[in-house]
Amino acid sequence: MRIIIFLIFLSILAPIFNGCNKTQEKTGLEAINAYVENNVNNIRYDIRIFDPPPPPEWQDSLKHNGRTRPDSVIKHLKPLKVYVTIDIEYDSAFISDLKPVKGFSFVKDIKPYKASLSLDSTSFSKKQGIILEFLSRKDFFLKHERIQHEEDYGGIVSFRNLICSVDGSRAVFEVSYFKGKLNASTAIVYAEKQDGTWIFHSKPISIS
Repeated sequence: MRIIIFLIFLSILAPIFNGCNKTQEKTGLEAINAYVENNVNNIRYDIRIFDPPPPPEWQDSLKHNGRTRPDSVIKHLKPLKVYVTIDIEYDSAFISDLKPVKGFSFVKDIKPYKASLSLDSTSFSKKQGIILEFLSRKDFFLKHERIQHEEDYGGIVSFRNLICSVDGSRAVFEVSYFKGKLNASTAIVYAEKQDGTWIFHSKPISIS
């Protein structure tokens, strides 16, 4: 009898000791999907459509404001290919290192989710001028040296440490952009659902 009571007690506590329970997991993945659609699967982040900025000593005089190249040039560009790793990994040190942010204090009360989470590669929309290619974490390590030299290479995006609030209205996760050894960054993303739309605030934690 005591064993049965103990097992019931553990089943009640299980969602508390995971980054997301099944319901939260769904909304957490929804937050990442929305982030990808807004900030990755978007041609406005294709730097190839802009004129290169002038040297720093000329920028003030020329007032360079990110002018786009002529349409005759842009239309001949191959679609930008951005690679997205579908596996979401967890780092046990993430929560202890995380600085408190108003509205997101729940992260201190939740232990990292141990189960394997993956993005659904079929859930993203197809857009003109950009292609999303999906990789497993294993494929990333096998292929990243080769794909960096592709003409239409737009970088690799990966996600870690997805943590959700109990009501599923907020989520926190890490996103990393990798374009080369000297062109990479990682940020913590604070996501909040407002009137059915995910709003994102990012805090950079490393840039190279």
